[in-house]
Amino acid sequence: MNHGIRKILYYQFIVHIYELLVMRNPGLSKIICNRINLLLAENNLNAEQLAYQSGVARSGLSEILRGFKEPSIYTIAKICIALNISTKEFFDFDEIEKYMESQE
Repeated sequence: MNHGIRKILYYQFIVHIYELLVMRNPGLSKIICNRINLLLAENNLNAEQLAYQSGVARSGLSEILRGFKEPSIYTIAKICIALNISTKEFFDFDEIEKYMESQE
């Protein structure tokens, strides 16, 4: 199997796992929304600026930030690119670690 196909399969797997976790755990969705808000504050940005920089629709980002919509992994990836952080950095914070430990 060539490297390109392996990479595509890996990303499809990550997307599937993320969707299973978020869609079945409303608490996790809220934590992710909190993380985006924290990153906005740390980067001195507002939602409109992040929407513009990330290419995420302003209305969609607004729904995510208000907890009405779960962000897809693709949306999170776009946000990470706009904030110049990796997805690993996005998910590497205390609140999500505590949540995951409480689910074990």
